[in-house]
Amino acid sequence: MKQHILLLLMCLFCNVSHAQEQTLKRDSDSVRWAVAAREMQVGHYEKACSLYLDLSNHTIATYQDINSRKVEDLRSKFSIDEVQLQRNLQQNRLSRLIWIAGIVLVTVFVGCFFYIRK
Repeated sequence: MKQHILLLLMCLFCNVSHAQEQTLKRDSDSVRWAVAAREMQVGHYEKACSLYLDLSNHTIATYQDINSRKVEDLRSKFSIDEVQLQRNLQQNRLSRLIWIAGIVLVTVFVGCFFYIRK
């Protein structure tokens, strides 16, 4: 249980810091988009093209980073779910074993009772 709480807190901290980084990057990207648009309007097409290419590459890298984080989050969630599933299976086996042992003991006691009674 403590591990789950620690994992959730760590994910929350990572998401908050990542969101702050993305806000700063988005603000600087919007400035860069505005500069590229201005360069385009002025007629500096080569400079605008290079700015647009840089922005495009940066956007692709950002989306790849976001997708890799999502995949990593899914992997960690899957591993947590898998651990919980294994624990539930072990508890089911243990409870089944207890029931079988209880039935066997009751049967033995009832058999002994009737045997002693004869």
